[in-house]
Amino acid sequence: MATEKKSVLSVKIIGGYLWLITPLILILSFMSTPDQKWFKIAESIAEINFSSSGLAEIDVNGKRICIGLFNDTLFACTQKCPHAGGILSEGYIDTAGNIVCPLHRYKYSLQNGRNVSGEGYFLKTFPVESREDGVYVSIGTTNIFGL
Repeated sequence: MATEKKSVLSVKIIGGYLWLITPLILILSFMSTPDQKWFKIAESIAEINFSSSGLAEIDVNGKRICIGLFNDTLFACTQKCPHAGGILSEGYIDTAGNIVCPLHRYKYSLQNGRNVSGEGYFLKTFPVESREDGVYVSIGTTNIFGL
């Protein structure tokens, strides 16, 4: 008898969760992915004022981001560390090509933003292209709801 009550109770709880989850599913179904727009950040790589550690901070369409140069490859990521808000352009790039936060030395892959020192954080990265007519970075121009 106790098992039957438990089953009924479980159904009621699940039903309650479904009631809460259903609006979320509807919202997610109407969401669009952010539009990607390319912004020219420099005429050439030489125009970017990299520090001795291979990092620079630039403004892209009103948003401050960090640009890295490692082994002749450009990378872009958010300006601040997702752990404690350290300014990443004040950090450095290690020998493995990871950006290292100046505050707590958390390390992130410049290729995919994954935290490689084990804490589980992710760093937002942006595509960068060096073209004949300049250096471009692509960032989302809308929020998650496409507005």
